Amino acid sequence: NSCSRRTFQLGNDITLAEDWEAIGARIDFAGTFVGNGHTLTYKDAKQPLFGNVSGRVSDVAVTGTGKVDGGIASILNGGTIEDCRVKSGSSFEGGDFAGGIVGRVTQPNGTISGCRIEDGVSISGGSYVGGIAGGVTGQGGTAVIENCEVGAATIKGAGCSDNPADNKGAGGLGGILGYGAGTIRGCMANASVEAGR
Repeated sequence: NSCSRRTFQLGNDITLAEDWEAIGARIDFAGTFVGNGHTLTYKDAKQPLFGNVSGRVSDVAVTGTGKVDGGIASILNGGTIEDCRVKSGSSFEGGDFAGGIVGRVTQPNGTISGCRIEDGVSISGGSYVGGIAGGVTGQGGTAVIENCEVGAATIKGAGCSDNPADNKGAGGLGGILGYGAGTIRGCMANASVEAGR
């Protein structure tokens, strides 16, 4: 793990350019990152702020455009992301797993708490797309999404045909979580969810 037991504080708003390489793209970020309410602007970014997170990320806002799987991180792997938000007007296009905060939560799972997707955000991807997280994968753990809110955002994806509720149409899309098992509590979504690209 990278940066375990270290804390990083964001001191200013910053812009992440197209050639930005995500923190934890190669080794999980296992430290603590405190955004102090500052805003990161994606300028057609190809990677989010974090790749893999097994530590703690808090109190940062993101805005802008990018081909990113998650607004904050691609993968949450046993860590915590809390009190983060995606600002109105942001537009993110991810891969098969795409979410407003993270693309995918993996075993040993993790916690997403107090995060917000503002009105006017667009999140698009492939089979598994959600307002907060695209999907939860793996078995034997418990992912927790709590006290999160998705405003009047647009969530689009191809969806998947794996066990949709009525054996028709597409599954894998949701206002909070696109696909997978976990505990969702104290959350609300007012998003428009659209299947098909």
